[in-house]
Amino acid sequence: GHDDAIPLQDDDIAQGPLPKTSWVRATKLFSLNRDSVVLKLGNLKPEAFKRIHGGICARLGCAEEVALNDIAGARAADGKSPVKVQPDEL
Repeated sequence: GHDDAIPLQDDDIAQGPLPKTSWVRATKLFSLNRDSVVLKLGNLKPEAFKRIHGGICARLGCAEEVALNDIAGARAADGKSPVKVQPDEL
């Protein structure tokens, strides 16, 4: 395994199945344009999102509150309303 791997199991998924335990690599992240997504397989439960987000922030040296506030602030600047960030929106 990898030192930065955070486990993701079927009971971490709110909608949709996860056929086997998977891993989130906290130091192997990339961005993706929403138009590139062709299939949505499920949503994380809020607790799982918080655990994974916290693991990523811990490894990258950011503060979880600051990261969420930055996202909310960016959405406000874009004119998107309401400015409430949900785990499945990130």
